[in-house]
Amino acid sequence: MTVALVAAQRVPIAWTFIFFTKVTPAVGMAWHLVRREWRAIAVVGLASLGIFVVSFTMGPGLWADWVALLLRSDYQQPFSVPLWIRLILAAILAVCGGITGRRWTIPIAVVVAHPAIWNNTLAIPLLWAAAALKERRRFVP
Repeated sequence: MTVALVAAQRVPIAWTFIFFTKVTPAVGMAWHLVRREWRAIAVVGLASLGIFVVSFTMGPGLWADWVALLLRSDYQQPFSVPLWIRLILAAILAVCGGITGRRWTIPIAVVVAHPAIWNNTLAIPLLWAAAALKERRRFVP
């Protein structure tokens, strides 16, 4: 997921991986929305729609099964804050980050919105920071 997030900063289509895997972390797209990055949003939207149409054509029942699985999931979070509250907080964080130009809010919002926060989920912002540091060093003379 971290690779997709880092790649999405240059190639927005990478967000489609997040849309079709964990779903809720896609709230990080709010960053692009408030920055009015319409091209990035259109690319992600059209690519996601294309993937959906092709996969729905191949197996429409699978989509219904997947949605039913999401709705009936009795997964117990390791943290006591319900997912719907975390989604609101993640959206607020992504929006505030987009307004102020703080790109580092994206991986934090993704973690907050993640359906299952475990130790490996917490690696997302750490790996993001490592990638950002490596990128910064590349441009320092």
